[in-house]
This record gives sequence, structure tokens and C-alpha cells, in this order.
Amino acid sequence: MTNTPDSQFDQLFKQPSIEAMLQLSSKKFEHFVAFVLQQAGYGVRDVAAKFLRGVDLELQSRHPPQQRFGGIEAKRYDPSHLVGLKAVQKLMGAPAIRGRTGYLITTSDFTLPANQMAATSKNIRLLNGVSFVRYITYLKGSAYTDAAVLNTVIPPDGFAVAVPNAKASHTKILTIANNKGGVGKTITARYFASILAARGETVLLVDMDPQANLSEYIFNLRAERIAEEHLRQFDWIIFDTPPAVSLFTRSALAASQFVLLPVGARFSSISGSETLLTQVPTMNALTGSAAKVIGGFITHWGDDRDSNDMAAVIQGVFTQNGSQLLQTKIPFDVSIKRRTGRRKSQADAAYDSLVDEVLGYVNSHYV
Repeated sequence: MTNTPDSQFDQLFKQPSIEAMLQLSSKKFEHFVAFVLQQAGYGVRDVAAKFLRGVDLELQSRHPPQQRFGGIEAKRYDPSHLVGLKAVQKLMGAPAIRGRTGYLITTSDFTLPANQMAATSKNIRLLNGVSFVRYITYLKGSAYTDAAVLNTVIPPDGFAVAVPNAKASHTKILTIANNKGGVGKTITARYFASILAARGETVLLVDMDPQANLSEYIFNLRAERIAEEHLRQFDWIIFDTPPAVSLFTRSALAASQFVLLPVGARFSSISGSETLLTQVPTMNALTGSAAKVIGGFITHWGDDRDSNDMAAVIQGVFTQNGSQLLQTKIPFDVSIKRRTGRRKSQADAAYDSLVDEVLGYVNSHYV
């Protein structure tokens, strides 16, 4: 539906920004909006030249039975040019969206009367430039590579709602995650909780892994070692996650302020780390928050040539993804899984150092 090379839209989809979209002509911006919605699983038809359609684009299902979802009006406006009331009124009266959803997408923003008018209709959604960029960022980590195979669509509705400013909380929320199993996520959650608790912090451990290894460990402790909670606010909430970017992991990322990645000193851990690193901005786009990746740390460390070579490779992966590899390395220790709170493995000192390193980062980035 457009003569614009797909490579141009591909690049803009990978690195979306209002500034880059403003470099497009008004018509090319319409086509880019169509491209984005196609990545979300919609069939898109250009109807701007059709008489009495009232929208630039119509959204429909890709697969039979054919279903029309609504329409889109696209406005490539400079940030100083706000979309006004008349544009919303025109969209509300468009025959193409009668009984369906109408989206008004702009690189700019909307006037107060425009927002107020849209709020009177259950079928009108307004996406300003910031919301549209958030939607694209979410799609990048949520849709299949080949969007044509999607059986369901990913609508932009949730991104038409302003994200409230989250009030600063005393509680620090940390997710320990990697898309690879066996790298030490559960063990790390246990160590972190016990070390922080020994330092006088109150910690809530949340087991998001259906395998429930963390839960089994906690509830197998002697009763007198399970402290009674006094219903006061936690200093820390720590999420242990499954070895996959599932709903459980994505939910933990959405709720968190900080993310920490254990990485085994072997090549099989790299792809899991890369996958997880792409999910953080995806969930940040959905929630409008800014969970910070503290970085990765190496587990199963052998302090030999192979481990050192592997560390250099892992360092490169984190650097390429805008993150860092922490200095602490957790040594391979067969007794580590049996830890019950007393110091009896060489991993204890390493985890103490890791907690110190993480706290240094958290204290310097916590608002």
C-alpha cells in the first residue's frame, strides 16, 4: 500500500522516536502507522481517498471470517501543533467506525478540549507521540517475527491511557531473571533474602516459577526459622522467575524497579540473557515505568581459561545491550544448594560481595 521501502519502516520500528517520525511526510507517516498495526496482527486498508470514510486507515482481521475492527486517523504534527477538538469530532462522526473503535494517532499531543471530547465516547482512543512510541516498543517484544501468523491482534487501547506518576515507595522491588534454566536464579533469590534479612531488612520472597523450588525450600525450613511478619511495609520484594519469558516473568518485570541476571559461565546462557534483556524495555513500554537492569553476574565460575574466555563473551553481550557485567563471580560449589543459613560454602562470601555490589547500584539509582 506504499512505495516506501520496508527497510526504512523496519529501522523506524526497531528504533522508534518522535523525531524520526517527523522526518516522514504526512502520507508516509500514515503508511508507517499502517505498518505498525500490521506488526500488531491487523489487516490494514488505506481508505483516505474513499468518499465519506472519515478515516485514513481501516483495521480488519487478516483471516476469514473477515471482521472490521475500526479505523485510524493519523496526524503527523510538529510538537507545537496540538491536535484539536475538530479532529476528534470528525473521527467520532466517521461512518467507518460506527459501532467500532476509532484511533487518532499523532506525533504531537492533544488539546484539553480534544481529550475531554474523546472521554465522552467509549469508542475513541487518542494516542499522542509518546504513547505511540511506547506501543511500538511493546510490540517489538510481544509480536511474532512474522506478524502475518498472528491469530489475535495486539490493540493499542491500553496505550491511549495516561500513565500516572508512581509515588515513591520505601520498598525496593527486584526481579531475578534469565530465559535460561539452571543459572542460579532461585539460589540467588534465597541468598539475597537471607543476607538482607541478616542485615536487618524485611524481605518478601515471591516465587513466580511454577516449579516452586523456592517455595519448597522455604516451607521445608524448621518452623522456628520462619519469622512472623508484623504487617509492616517490606524493605525488599524479590521475585524468583521461571526459565522462560512467560506471563509470570513479564508480570514480575512489569512490577519491578530493578532487574538482575545470573548468567552461567557457558554459551548456552547467552541467548537466554539476550532474550531477557529485550523484555525489560518491552514491559517498561507497557507500564510506562522504567525498571533498571542492574546487570548480569556470572555463576558456576571455575576461574580457569575457559571461564575467563566466557566472561569476555558475556561482557560483550551485556555491553551491546546497554548494560553491564558485575564484578562479582559466584564459584561453582556442589554444596550451594544445601545452604540453610549457616556459612558453610565458599559461595557465601561471593554472594555477600554481590549483595554489596547490587546495593551500591540500587542506592545510587533509587528515587
